[in-house]
Amino acid sequence: MKKPLPDLVPAKNLDMKTLLTEVKRVSSPVFSPDCQRIAFVLSVYNTGKDKIIKNIWMMDCNGGNLKQLTNSESDSAPCWSEDSDKIAFLSSREGKPQILLIDVNGGEASRITDIGTGVSSFKWSADNKFFIFLSEVDFNAKDDQDQEKVKEAGANSKNKAKIYKNLGYSPGVQYVNDLRPHLFSSDWPIKK
Repeated sequence: MKKPLPDLVPAKNLDMKTLLTEVKRVSSPVFSPDCQRIAFVLSVYNTGKDKIIKNIWMMDCNGGNLKQLTNSESDSAPCWSEDSDKIAFLSSREGKPQILLIDVNGGEASRITDIGTGVSSFKWSADNKFFIFLSEVDFNAKDDQDQEKVKEAGANSKNKAKIYKNLGYSPGVQYVNDLRPHLFSSDWPIKK
């Protein structure tokens, strides 16, 4: 059996700095529907940029044919198409997280969504022709541009104090802000 990802851990004594800056982390592994390949996120901390770099990688289930699919440094949540030919994923390469789609045989990723509030999670539809996704929205905003203004105003406000007349609560999870998760669907079919 081939040794997958041979350079995950540097070949030297592991101190805290090495653990934080040189050890690569694998997350979000998903099998292709044909059970031949695995897509996953490979993360490493970049000291020069002071951020975690995340890209989508793929390999055969036997550990061979390791291949980097994305190189934008902000990709996550890989999800296979039903025919195992494409991978959808979230990317913040142009600001807020959006759904992108890439052919596993190569090429550039194409953007599927363009929502100002960003995408927090997504799934393919059962027929594999569109996506459903969640985005946090302010129900008082009139449109997508108004959503962006509401978020920017909150982020740029010098006053971070808030008055809550009643607390939004997600059972067992956390208190929530003025934004609420809303379910959307991509409004164009995905070309195969």
